[in-house]
Amino acid sequence: MDAKQGDIVHFGNYNDQDIEWIVLEKQDDKVLVLSKNTLVNKRYHESNSNVTWESCTLREWLNSEFISEAFNSKEELLINVTKVTADKNPTYDTNPGEDQEDKIFLLSIKETEKYLKTSEERMYECQYSWWLRTSGDCLNAAAIVSPRGVLEMRGYTVNTSFGISPAMWINLNN
Repeated sequence: MDAKQGDIVHFGNYNDQDIEWIVLEKQDDKVLVLSKNTLVNKRYHESNSNVTWESCTLREWLNSEFISEAFNSKEELLINVTKVTADKNPTYDTNPGEDQEDKIFLLSIKETEKYLKTSEERMYECQYSWWLRTSGDCLNAAAIVSPRGVLEMRGYTVNTSFGISPAMWINLNN
């Protein structure tokens, strides 16, 4: 796979559809990609309780069920284990939890602002809101991107279903 920032690449398959990814960044022989569209609607956490990215059921699902369903064993070997930082919410003083190591993750508010600078870049054709991994105004809320591409820092209750737009680092030369 040869890719540069801004390219769309095909990698994996979910629900009988090839997954399209936007290349957000390239570093040496690896790329950070974000799914071009939300792939499914899911809850951030199964119950309305205090959680952070490290303890939410969505993180567990992405790195177990989703990864095994969406990628064959050869593709999975190309996905890097990444240090996923527990970025603080820039508006609310909510506990962000601890840094984690994941293959598949959601973008934080900080990363979304870095890579998708405008609301137009954050909008998806399907017009769904989509989850970010950053805590909202309290620990039973997580931040989202609205259908109009607006970062909703306050977030929504974690047991609400919103779109999932996973991100990951892929090795280009393996």
